[in-house]
Amino acid sequence: MKYRFDERGDTLYVNVSDVLTFEDHEVFNPVIQEIEDGPAANVVVDLQELKTVDSAGIGLLLLANDRAKKKGKSFKISNLQGHVAVVAELFKFDQLVDVIN
Repeated sequence: MKYRFDERGDTLYVNVSDVLTFEDHEVFNPVIQEIEDGPAANVVVDLQELKTVDSAGIGLLLLANDRAKKKGKSFKISNLQGHVAVVAELFKFDQLVDVIN
């Protein structure tokens, strides 16, 4: 998994690329920290460049959502497509997290 941050105004954009699986849980920790501790009131996680995700990856995204909400921040997932969109649909992800495309 690779990620990069882009902060614009009061929104933190987190672009996640490659794969997001169980093996990435430690690499994902800085993303969680920035969501929790950063000044942005809004978080958008852009998955346009994410090629594949497994159930643990979905769990990491749900954890990020939970941590943002506990800090009073809005949290959205954007650009679900391909394999990632199929997995998200199987998990009814859009019922758990705000999804924008």
